[in-house]
Amino acid sequence: MRTLRKRTALLILVVLVLLVIIVGGAYLLLGREKEPAKEPPGRDTPQQAAEEALKTLEKLITQENYEAMGFASPDEVSRAQLGLPLPVYRVQLDQLREYSPGETDPKTLLVDVKRMLYPVTVDGEVRSSVAVEGPQGAWRGTDFGGPALIKALSQYRQSESDFVVHIGFVGLYFVAQQNEDGLWLTPLLDDPTLGFVAGEPLAAEEVFRALLPIAREYKDEAPM
Repeated sequence: MRTLRKRTALLILVVLVLLVIIVGGAYLLLGREKEPAKEPPGRDTPQQAAEEALKTLEKLITQENYEAMGFASPDEVSRAQLGLPLPVYRVQLDQLREYSPGETDPKTLLVDVKRMLYPVTVDGEVRSSVAVEGPQGAWRGTDFGGPALIKALSQYRQSESDFVVHIGFVGLYFVAQQNEDGLWLTPLLDDPTLGFVAGEPLAAEEVFRALLPIAREYKDEAPM
């Protein structure tokens, strides 16, 4: 009888231990599932995020990719510095479709997407770039490289106050200036069909007027 009682007590103890293990394991699993994915800490300012992004860029450069990233040699990145940033604004497809030349102020089509594009220079020459974004107020590095784009933007930039206008559905970028005569956009590429000449500023109204028929005929409704 005593042996049976001991076995029964031992069995109950084993069952209790297994229950504790199972419940504890389930708790840990649930806790992990509820724990949000950890993102790199954001920075308070675009400049702080860009400085951190520059360090990341240095780590990304290898013997295999330095040319594609815009550098003449892998060692150049050790001398890389940040240039003056270019704020990026976008023109959305749906807004352009509603544009009325002569009535709509072109500036109202610009959407501030909280994105800054920083040239990366070596010995004063533009080599590459880093981009930072802060849509929720915390700025983080998001893109690295893009030498062709940043060199073209830097080539046609006229002042520190210039910014970038990106029209996503046609893949076009412009250097933008706002002055007493209104908003002006400088194309980076020649496009005879649209009347664009690289480096020659056009009034934003002319640019949007030229793109309006394309926007209205564009079939892909995916967000840009």
